[in-house]
Amino acid sequence: MRAARENCLVCEMRRHCTPNNKMEKHGRAVSVRLEDDRVDAFLARMETGEAKAIYKKRAPLAEFPNAWSKTKRNRARVRSRGLKRVTAEAIWPALTHNLQRTLALTNPTLQPA
Repeated sequence: MRAARENCLVCEMRRHCTPNNKMEKHGRAVSVRLEDDRVDAFLARMETGEAKAIYKKRAPLAEFPNAWSKTKRNRARVRSRGLKRVTAEAIWPALTHNLQRTLALTNPTLQPA
């Protein structure tokens, strides 16, 4: 959305709003980010006390494998496109982590790399 030049020229706040617009050629541009209703519902749900309690329990279980996957296995970004390929790409580090944890718990002499 962009304001008309005429509106910006008569505005008292023009110098604060558009400090880099020295030539006064353009109006002010405003970006508006609209979230999907599902994102808004998720954010509202995450603000509840129950969700915060669940998240506290999740941190020690899930955050280490995610951090491990990002740092040790260089999986900070997804390299594929499409839901099926991204799902397959996400499953492999999870399976690797679970297998290494299982081996470490069942046989303490085997340590994951």
